[in-house]
Amino acid sequence: MLYQSVEKSQFGANRNFLYFYIRKAKLNKMKSLFNTLNPEAQEVVIEEVKEARVRDLILYNDDENTFDFVIEALVEICKHDIIQAEQCTYIVHYNGKCTVKSDSFSNLKPMKDALIDRGLSAVIK
Repeated sequence: MLYQSVEKSQFGANRNFLYFYIRKAKLNKMKSLFNTLNPEAQEVVIEEVKEARVRDLILYNDDENTFDFVIEALVEICKHDIIQAEQCTYIVHYNGKCTVKSDSFSNLKPMKDALIDRGLSAVIK
């Protein structure tokens, strides 16, 4: 949870804006605190910031699928370009695994499921 005070001079002379990044449960408490701290303020902007934990989609070598099949799957599912998909495929072949995408869990889950449906070995870590 972050609390950040920022003075915004471009909104006009003598106007101070206090920006709070808070949870919704503390909204009323923070409004009363703001009014106590700065009764002349014209506006209060309150936002909730959600930080999604970045996870990795890891593809493992399986010695069953061809290079072309894996490249095609990475292009279609992970939206890689041909060169990136080819590089990931070589890394998987020689190192045994490769991180093919980094994003939030909710964005990676459908990609992992699609790769598994095609017979590839993938996990989210």
